[in-house]
This record gives sequence, C-alpha cells and structure tokens, in this order.
Amino acid sequence: MTPKRSADSIPFLVAGIVPDVTGLDRVFDYAVPEALAASVGIGGRVRVSLNGRHVGGWVVSLSAPTNDDMKLKSIERSSGLGPDEEILDLCRWASWRWGANRLRPFLVTASPNTVVNRPSPTRRTTVLAEPVSPAATALLAQGGGVLRLPPSDDHMPAVLAAARLGPTLVVCASIDGARVLATRLRRTGVSVALMPDEWAQARGGADVVIGARAAAFAPCPDLAAAIVLDEHEDAMQEERVPTWHARDVVSERARRHGAPVLLISPCPSVVALEGRILVAPPPEREAAAWPTVEVVDRNDEEPWKRSLVSAALIAYLRDPSLRVACVLNTKGQAKLLACRGCNTLVRCEDCNAAMGEDEVGRLDCGSCGATRPRVCASCGSGVLARLRPG
Repeated sequence: MTPKRSADSIPFLVAGIVPDVTGLDRVFDYAVPEALAASVGIGGRVRVSLNGRHVGGWVVSLSAPTNDDMKLKSIERSSGLGPDEEILDLCRWASWRWGANRLRPFLVTASPNTVVNRPSPTRRTTVLAEPVSPAATALLAQGGGVLRLPPSDDHMPAVLAAARLGPTLVVCASIDGARVLATRLRRTGVSVALMPDEWAQARGGADVVIGARAAAFAPCPDLAAAIVLDEHEDAMQEERVPTWHARDVVSERARRHGAPVLLISPCPSVVALEGRILVAPPPEREAAAWPTVEVVDRNDEEPWKRSLVSAALIAYLRDPSLRVACVLNTKGQAKLLACRGCNTLVRCEDCNAAMGEDEVGRLDCGSCGATRPRVCASCGSGVLARLRPG
C-alpha cells in the first residue's frame, strides 16, 4: 500500500502514461519527481510500477499536480526518447481512424527499436543532386498527386525532386528496397536516415528519411515533402489489427504540415486516385516499359502438350543468347485430371468438384467422397491425362 504523502510531497508534475502492455490501452497517472522533470517529456519512454510489475510506457500528457495527486506512484526512471508531440498526435489520429482508440500499437510503431537518449546532430545539406524527374517536380509544385510509372522505371529522380523542397519522408514497400535506394541517395551527397536503425539520425534531421511501412511514423523534423513508393503493394497495409495503411498515414501527416505528397505506382489503387491528380508517361513509352505476357493454350501444342513446359519456353531455352527463369507453379496444388479425347476436366457428378484417382484406379471426389469408374463422363473415353500431379 502506498503511504499518504505530506503536503510538501506533492509531485513536481503529473504524467499520463500509456503502459507498454498488450491489451491494456488506458492512461494511468504517475507522479514525476523533480529529479526526473528535465528528462521526462511528452512522448518519452519511462519505466513504472503497475500491479506489482515493472513495465515500460509512454508519456502522453503532462499537467500540474493538485492535492488529489499526493497518492500517485512515481515514475521510476526515464528510458529514452519516443515519438515527439507531432507524431504522438498523429498516433492519436490513427488510433481513432483504425484502432478504436487503441493507442499503444501506434506508439510501438513510432518508437525506436533501441534506447535513444538524445537525437543525433542535424545532417542537412544544400546539395542539388541530379537527375530529377520533371514530371515529379511539376506534380509536387501542384500540391502532389499520383505518378504512374512502369515497374522498370527508376524512382530516384522523383525522390531527388522532392528532396529539393526540403526534408523528405520516403516510404517503400520493403526494407530491402529502402536500403538499396538509401545507398544510392548517399552517393549523390544527400544525407539519409534509414529506418528503423537510424532513428536517432532521423530525429536529429536529415535530407531524406526512408524506410518500409513503419517509416510513416518516423521522425522527420520540418517535413517538406513525402513520397510513397509502390503504393499499390499489399505490404503498405499492416496485416495485424489495427490494419492501418501507410498511404493514408503519410497523406494525413503531410496535410498537417502543408507538404505535398507523391504516390508512385505502376498500377495505383482506386483509393490513391480519388481526388488526386494523375500523371503518367506517354502511352507508347509506358507500354514499352512493361514486359510482354504470352498466354499459351497447351491443347494446341503437339508433341509438347503432355510436358510440364511449353514449346515456346523450349524455344527460349534453346537460344544461347537468352537467360531464362522458369517458375513451375504446381507445388501445393490438388491433382487435376482431364480426358485426352475431348479435353473435358474430370469433375464429380454430385458436387462438380475436381476428382482424383484412388489407389485402385477409381475416380474419387475429395469433397463429397463419391466414386466412379475411370471413364470420361462426356465422351466415354477411358484415357485420362494428369494436368497437375498434385
């Protein structure tokens, strides 16, 4: 039981703490001792005692104490920096938008992976790196929009165009893609903070803050522009609840700063296109940048129609000037039989599911358990071809 404090033991400040405990999304009041007043700030990470456990948490509010606060437990110690007030407010918005006021998941995303006691020195430059994208430059000048680029196009000119406006936040679909782009940007002389490992550098200030989905909550002081690369990718949306989307978080964050947002994708989503300007290359250039897809009807191929590879692929394999990647997409699929006479798929007469063969050579339905002789129901042929081995 916490002893009652005397009148002269009123806490120096009262902090609202969100504990880092799964499923506990509440704010608890704790006293801030005068000894910790200089190191405890809004968004900071602290250690507190909760129900006999020592847990971490985030400071989400600070207020002056009253006589009613004399019984509060004290914060045990400071654990370093967390999201600043701007990002904390963004987390509150995201918790309202997706998480039914669940603030903790967003605070976890916005915090560094390790203890950071102070930000790194600011590393901003005045480098005007080349080349820049004229289309991206024009779109940013209009307040942002959607830039539809073929998958083979380079994204770096668009990023360099945004970096000329000031500190730029770049969100990629994968950390590997972010790492490659960060390396290339550094070679141009631009200062880069790669998330999540360089959180302290991002907090201190850099020309470009870049990372995967979680970088939407990365610190980027004086944000001047934001870019979401490959906006259409599923990786841009969190799989676990709350299922927030990086595109929407970045757009809201840029709106608060009055900064333009550039969404880049070869096939933008309908959500991205709503209410935004769309800029695309000329149709001839855009079409030429996409790979050609050839669909082969295996029923027309002789003598290769029983082979796992098509005649067209065999022709490419025999060409010594080409490098061919072959993906055999059969693993994990169910068996599939067809009549060699009329090419009709063998299906169950009761439930229309595809049928396979049992150990004694009869046709067996894996859905309803029906069986019948190994005969085509359409033409009566007993010669069946195995299209998928399973």
